[in-house]
Amino acid sequence: MNKWMFTKDRPYHTHLRSLINTAFTPKSVEVLRPRIRELVRELAEPLRDREAVNFLGEFAFTLPVVVIAEYLGVPARAVINYANGLRIWAR
Repeated sequence: MNKWMFTKDRPYHTHLRSLINTAFTPKSVEVLRPRIRELVRELAEPLRDREAVNFLGEFAFTLPVVVIAEYLGVPARAVINYANGLRIWAR
């Protein structure tokens, strides 16, 4: 875990962030808009008729993880499984 970006201080974190920012330009992210809308529908649909929803745990945490992973070419199912593990770890 000590190699994860969010655990690093400047200047290493700043360097990593600048590398990531070059990949996620406004133009490249705009191309993702239709897929993001689709993912929002996919994630929200099972929550619609429920009386109570953990929005952060069941939607807001998963959406950016899947978007970034798919952008990098990682299959969504693998990412969701990994994200669920991270969510358990973060408790």
